[in-house]
Amino acid sequence: MKLIQSALIVAGLLFSTTALSQTNRVSGTVDLPAGIIVSQDELVFEVSTDPLSIILTDDGELETSTTVTIARFSRSANYSILLKDDASSEDPDAPDYEDFRLRFECISGCTSSLPLTTAGFWDTSKGVVDELQAELFQLASSPVDDDGVITVDIALERADMYSGTIRLPDGVAADGDEEIELVLTGAALSNKPVFSQMMSASKDQTAFPFLLGVPRLSNISGWNVQLKCETCPEGVLSDPQFPTTAAGNPLSFTDGESFLYRKFDSFINMELTFIDGDGELADKSASILGALSLLLLEG
Repeated sequence: MKLIQSALIVAGLLFSTTALSQTNRVSGTVDLPAGIIVSQDELVFEVSTDPLSIILTDDGELETSTTVTIARFSRSANYSILLKDDASSEDPDAPDYEDFRLRFECISGCTSSLPLTTAGFWDTSKGVVDELQAELFQLASSPVDDDGVITVDIALERADMYSGTIRLPDGVAADGDEEIELVLTGAALSNKPVFSQMMSASKDQTAFPFLLGVPRLSNISGWNVQLKCETCPEGVLSDPQFPTTAAGNPLSFTDGESFLYRKFDSFINMELTFIDGDGELADKSASILGALSLLLLEG
């Protein structure tokens, strides 16, 4: 009897340790929406965990991300990402893997004529969402197969497409340290979704092409667009700027003047030119001087 009990205890320990130690990978497919087939260039997506972690392996450092290529005339491709052990468990032989969100971004092949979500987070119940709405995958409660793999399939969705060119004011060129961000905020009463595209400037660059495919979420009527520039070159103000027409230009510093881009429409070949900072400052200075002069005359 004692022999049987001992065997059961050993078997239980082996099962527990094996199950924990094998839970180290998330895998699945990236699938195109029904009716969409890649007929031109292949599509390349980056799939990554958020937060993005660095794993030390025998071959060096490995990020918790991977690239996925959907070939021409295909509708899906497989991905697999190694998960990071955060080593927070008291038992060194029982890995405690970090909880994570699952992010994707198209890095090659996507065009404005292919109405696909180009970036976002995956939620198994809601579909493509922004970071705030993204599902947190928890290892303790996620289904794991016998090989220790969590299976999560990402279904790309049909999207409204925004594409065009962001330009610096005439006579202004980037120094090479700038970060330009295009931000789309959903028009909703609450839980406003936010999708964005970040562009890093090269030295002397003056124009920045953009492409963003956003999901047709049920809780919004459309999108508000804004432009931001971090560490801007002289001549560009860092204040958020808003397009006032369907085509983009002219931009305004006033949120209330921004154009509402309706859902189920795509806006292609937009032109978004930052307001000339020098001219704007000159206008503001002139207004201030004019007001002071008027006060002096009245006094």
